[in-house]
Amino acid sequence: MFKKASLTILAFLLLLSIVSSMSIGAQSSTSFIKTAKASLNEFLVNPGDSIQEAIDAASPGDTIVVSVGTYHEHLVINKSLTLKGAGSENTFIDGDGENKMIISIIASNVEVSGFTIQNGSKSGDYPYGGIQIMHASNVTIRNNVIRKNYFGIFLSESNFSDITENVIIDNYDRGIRISGSCYNHIVANNITNNPKGVWITSAESQNNALYRNNFIDNPTQVERFGNATVWDNGAEGNYWSDYIGTDANRDGIGDTPYPDEYGWDKHPLIKPWSLLRRHMVVLNGQIHNVTTHCNSTLASFNFNQSEKQISFNVTGPSGAVVFCNVTIPKILLNASSGSWTVFLEDANMTSSISVRENVTHTSIYSTFTFPPSTRNIRIIGTDVIPEFPNSLLFLIFTIITLIIIFLAKKKNQPDYS
Repeated sequence: MFKKASLTILAFLLLLSIVSSMSIGAQSSTSFIKTAKASLNEFLVNPGDSIQEAIDAASPGDTIVVSVGTYHEHLVINKSLTLKGAGSENTFIDGDGENKMIISIIASNVEVSGFTIQNGSKSGDYPYGGIQIMHASNVTIRNNVIRKNYFGIFLSESNFSDITENVIIDNYDRGIRISGSCYNHIVANNITNNPKGVWITSAESQNNALYRNNFIDNPTQVERFGNATVWDNGAEGNYWSDYIGTDANRDGIGDTPYPDEYGWDKHPLIKPWSLLRRHMVVLNGQIHNVTTHCNSTLASFNFNQSEKQISFNVTGPSGAVVFCNVTIPKILLNASSGSWTVFLEDANMTSSISVRENVTHTSIYSTFTFPPSTRNIRIIGTDVIPEFPNSLLFLIFTIITLIIIFLAKKKNQPDYS
């Protein structure tokens, strides 16, 4: 009798265990567990998963990595974390035109990067937009495309944040709105084709710095209140597509402020800001591209064939650590029979450079601390492309030879007249 009772109890406990595991499994199939935790502090979100569920499940300091795809969501980030997309060209957070903020950040120490954030509200009843940072600090918005929203980015009573290297384009009202926010850095963004590029709503927004941004084709580039905004880093301002000033000394910086001689940007850029630039050298009917990757304004690029050198001007703020990486086709300029020489004005910089090369190109990387003015950099090789390519010389030689042979034969022919 006791044995039978024991078997009955064991069977009941086994059945209870199975039911419990089925219940847990059913809960797991609809919970955040399917956005698997890839490492100790990193969550992976795949198409079909919810980014918001990942945010809710994360702990402060975690990183959420979002795979390529389109996510139809409106997010609230209420804890310190990193939200990283797989790239703005193929990772989308789409607001579907709803009257909501697509991303609301209400916590400090947040980073959002690598997304296209699009299709927010067109309405102006409330400042709905792409990204709103509210009552937060130390927020980084970097390498995103923000388009087709009422506002692109809205800083509301938020301080010490970085808005860098974003494309803020085709929004319905303002590209960036700043309200009651201080000590923010807005740097190296493309702010294009918004009715108003930047709107500074009140004098309470102070000590914000905007420089190296490209303001392109915004009917109103800036609407500002007060004079407490800094529009340069001491040497470089912003690029304005409607700037009509000149650059007499060819340092890449306009000779007069923007928008006029009393304007707020004292150092407007002559060309759009870019870390990476391509310089085309046309020689002997062929195109050779030299690329530069430089963290300061670069202007007056020149290739001098007779002096076997490339030169350009670099302008940056005093005391800044400047790097320049120049990639040169070997067919254009090389140093196979000697060493490269880099000059900063009249000071030899050879000791501060490193050289890497492959079969077709040489990359020359140099760093220096910037003096308080524009400097000219010269890169000198030993072997330069000939005035005419060898194939053309061979063709010319062949034609001249044939002409000489023809004339010689004609001279030696007997005269039957």
